[in-house]
Parts: sequence; C-alpha cells; structure tokens
Amino acid sequence: MKNTILILTLAFIFLGCNNINAQKDDNKLYINREYKEAYEKGTRNFDGKPGNNYFQNKTDYQIKAEFFTETGTVVGEEIITYKNNSPDELDKIVLHLYPNLYKKGNLRDWNIGTIDLHDGVELTNVEINDKKIEINAQNAGTILTIPLDENLKPNSEIKLKINWSYILPKQVTIRQGTYHETAFFVAFWFPKIAVYDDIYGWNTNPYSGMQEFYHEYGDYDVEISVSGEYLVWSSGILQNSKELLQPKIYDKFIEAKKSNAIINIITKEDIENKQILNSTEKNTWKFKAKNLPDFAFALSDKFLWDGTTAKAGDKQTFVSAVYSEKSKDFFDVAEISKQVIEAFSEPEILGYHYPYPQMTVFNGGGGMEFPMMVNDGSTRNYEKCVHLTAHEITHSFFPFYVGTNENTSSWMDEGLVTFLPKKIEKKLSKKENIIPFKDVLNTYNQFGGTKHDLPIMTPTNQEKGRTYRFLSYYKPAVAMYILRDYLGEEVFYKCMQEFIARWNGKHPSSYDFFYTFNNISGENLNWFWKQWFFSFAYADLAIGNISENNTKIEIINKGGLPIPIKLTAIYKDNSSEQFYYKADVWKNKNHTYYITIKKDIKELKLDTETLPDVFDNDNFKNYDR
Repeated sequence: MKNTILILTLAFIFLGCNNINAQKDDNKLYINREYKEAYEKGTRNFDGKPGNNYFQNKTDYQIKAEFFTETGTVVGEEIITYKNNSPDELDKIVLHLYPNLYKKGNLRDWNIGTIDLHDGVELTNVEINDKKIEINAQNAGTILTIPLDENLKPNSEIKLKINWSYILPKQVTIRQGTYHETAFFVAFWFPKIAVYDDIYGWNTNPYSGMQEFYHEYGDYDVEISVSGEYLVWSSGILQNSKELLQPKIYDKFIEAKKSNAIINIITKEDIENKQILNSTEKNTWKFKAKNLPDFAFALSDKFLWDGTTAKAGDKQTFVSAVYSEKSKDFFDVAEISKQVIEAFSEPEILGYHYPYPQMTVFNGGGGMEFPMMVNDGSTRNYEKCVHLTAHEITHSFFPFYVGTNENTSSWMDEGLVTFLPKKIEKKLSKKENIIPFKDVLNTYNQFGGTKHDLPIMTPTNQEKGRTYRFLSYYKPAVAMYILRDYLGEEVFYKCMQEFIARWNGKHPSSYDFFYTFNNISGENLNWFWKQWFFSFAYADLAIGNISENNTKIEIINKGGLPIPIKLTAIYKDNSSEQFYYKADVWKNKNHTYYITIKKDIKELKLDTETLPDVFDNDNFKNYDR
C-alpha cells in the first residue's frame, strides 16, 4: 500500500510539473473548479487541444412533422438515438422544451404580453427503448428531466420516441415566428436532448430568452409536411426536389446549384401563375443533414427565391435568398451572401473555407443564425444589409461548426462574429474610406468602465440587458482587434485557423481558446488574457507630463487595459512625427510609459479614431504658448 501511495504521489507531482512547464505562468489565470477537474481528468490539455480523455455524446434525430399554416401549429413525432460516449453512467435524460418560453407562468427576460402565451409543449407520447413512460410535463419549464429505470452505461445507446405539439408565436418574434402574414420561421421546435459534457455534466440552464444555446451534434433525417402552395427551406439538404417542384422550377433550382450567377428560381410571375409545385395537396419535404448541432426550417407561399453557388478552392456552397417582394434590400442578399462565403477563404479575412454545403438567408425578422440558415429582417440600406448578412453567416463557424457554449461563454460566438467579418464589410462596402470597426469602438467607449463593464469571463447566463450585449459582442470584439494588432495578421489567423481545426464538431471552452493561441503563437499571452477577460480594467490612456528638458513624454494608462499607443507629435518647427507601440508596452502592468523626443513640442494627440479610449478629454495637449 505504501508503495502504491508513493507511486501515485510521484505521478501526481510529475503531472503537476508537466502542467506547470506547459503553462509556465498560467497560474496567473483564474481557473474555476469545474475546469480544473477537467484538466485533472485529462479531457482537456493546457496546450489548447482536446485531451486524450475528451468525450462527446451523440444525438441523432429522425423527425416527421406537420405544420398547419392556418393555426401555426407544429405536430411532430421524433425518434432520438442517444449515444453515451462519456465514462459516466447516466441515470436520467435531460430535455430542452424551448417553446415553453411562451408557456403561461414561465420566467422570461422580457415582458412579451399575453397574446402568444400558451399552455406549453404538449407531450402526447414518450417511449424509451419501446417502453411507454408516463411524463407529467404540466409543471415543466424549458427543462424536463426524465429519470431512467436503468442507468445508461458508457459506450451504450438509448432510443426515445416522443410525440408532441405546440403553437408557433404569431406576434412576438424572438428568433422565430410568423412574418409577412404567410411566412414562418420555425426554430427550437422539437424536444431536444441537452448536452452532457466534461465540465458541468448535464446542461440544465433554462431558456429565458436572453442567452442563447448549447447543443449536441448529430445527424438529422427530417420530413416536414404542409398543405397548399407552401415551400419549405431548412438546415438540411432537400432530398426530393424533383418530386416536389414543377420541371421549370426544378431546372432553375439545379442550374443555381451549378452557377456562380444569380438565378431567379421563383419569380413573382411564378407565384402569380401558381406554377411552382407539382401538387397543392399536402406535400412532404424530405431533408437530411450530417453532424449538425441544431435544425430549423422556414415556409412561405409568396416569397421569391434567388439561388447561386459560392466557390472557393474545391469547396462549393449552394446559396439561397428567400424573401418578400416588398423587401428593399433582399434583392442583393444572394450576391452578398455568395461574396461573404467566398471571402472566408482569403488569408487576410480568415483563411478557412466556409464549412457547410448550403446557406439559406430567409427574410423573416431581426437577425438570428442557425446551421445553414439565417433569419434576417429587411434593413434600411445596402451597408446595413452587408453588415447583417455577414454577421449572421459568420455564425456558421461559431457556434455551429465549432460548438461553443453560449450559455456560459457567448463571447466565443458573438464576440468573434462581431470582429471577424469587419474586413468583409469593408470589402463589400460601396463607401470610400470607411473605418469598419468604428461602430464597435464607439460602443465600447460608451460602456467601458461603466456598471455594465464586468469581466468577459462572467458566465453569460448571469448577464442581462446591456451588460449581456457589451460583454458578449463589443468588449471581446475589441479585445480581438487589439490582439490581432499585437500578434500581426499572419500569426493571429494561424491561431484562429488552428483553433477551428482542433475544435470543429466539439465543445471548446474559453481556456481552450486562450491556450491554443498561446501554443500556436509560441508566446505566453496570459498578460493579455488576464487583463482583457478576467479584470475590471478598461481602455483609457492619457497624455501626462513632459520632462523639464523636453526629451520625454509621459503616457499614462489610467484604465489599466493593455492597448496600443498611437501618438502624433507636432513640433514647433511644424514638422510632425508618429509614434506607435503595441499593447505589450503594458505587459508588466506598469501604468506609465515614456516616449523619447528630440524637438520642442507644439501639439500632442493620442489616437481615438482607430483605438478604444473611454475618456478622450486627456488625449490632446497644445503647448504653443
């Protein structure tokens, strides 16, 4: 026994030393208990890679559903095959019932009135491995726990059969709903097994409207039935297009899947002449998809349909824009979407091919992403259309291709997606000399250092309102902007590409992102991560004093965040000089930096156009007295 204890002790010391060597001074980053345990169990590594013991369960869905357009009712039957790849025995199954956001009496982040409230998802039948079980879902919120008679052992699977129905909202359109009277976007619509991961176990976070989602990967075989002239678009690849579409429409559909030009698959004339579908009786649209974290669909009997194919290297993506003829901007969306998708492959933008075989942008409302689908409202002008389209399509990478956890770390999707497409926006803009990141900087300057400016690592499900928006979108986007400046574009995008390659189809944490960048850049960036992601520091530089002999300018970091210094000096002989220092001048948490000059100063100005600074009243000084 003593020998065993000695061996275990030495092994523990050895592993601890290895972790310390791998991390060097990673102990400066706070790691909460759940993540520490994951590293100890070997499911994650300090170099940012998935650990040897990393696991991920799999959830496959066979769904047959009918949508009743008159009432907005969804009626469905699903067979779920759930594979337990974890080392744990599971004594329950946790289901998400997302439509219960609209259930009477449930907690919500907004007051949505009463018009769309209902009695919740009706579960008419639940079977586990062909055995019917009694479920009382009357008191369920958006989470329903089903105890298992027998534990689900590691490397085994279970089958659930569920019949359900609910009513789609007609007036309140939170990410889905009824649009343009006869158009519907249907999302978060089927009972869905929650993620069971190596960090928290079951994801039991309820859905209250503000925070978004965290889903397991699986294959989808989905059939959607609907009567009349309605067409269906979805996250899956349509399997029976020839059976459904009239020859003229089918030919244009096939042409669009081969062409780089915009093909008007369904025109206003086609709709007026009702020359689209082979049958106006009930049609069943069949779709399949591999390894997706979610599945959504949309319907309309009056929308136009443009199609084209985006091409980048040997990758091809079928692109659709489906929209109301009254929309002022969607006539451009197919072309914009194609260019956005092709641009991802360019090294200076991301250098990674768009990962899916199709993308459909549907003219619903707001702006919301789904795998291979986007629900977008119409915008006021072309520039805003480019911004919205690029943002939502970029979500294809995060949180879908890379399965980030939006319940806890929404910065990893919204923050990255606020930052990454800005170069695409500039490329597609019709305006000259735009500063594409200026809107993000302005918002950061508005909220930085205020009560909304908490550490980015604050769990998303503990954030509300403006705090959620600031910590999820703007602050992390500015952090990436500063980090890219420091590392240089080549290294930054190499790190980003490797993070995507390591974690596509998996569930990374913030630490996996940090450690991948440390690993690939060959540099310990903890000085950056700690200040930008874990601290209450904010961006605020100021011009301090000039030394008595006029040889040094004092720059003061009043806010504490590491940001670049960009100083313009105008001398008394009217010559000028620019000084630029990257964010690492503050690496050691010093609060002053001195810039050496050789002439008498007339005027000094710190840049606030292209860099964040929450107080700009101390960024300019005139010495011409």
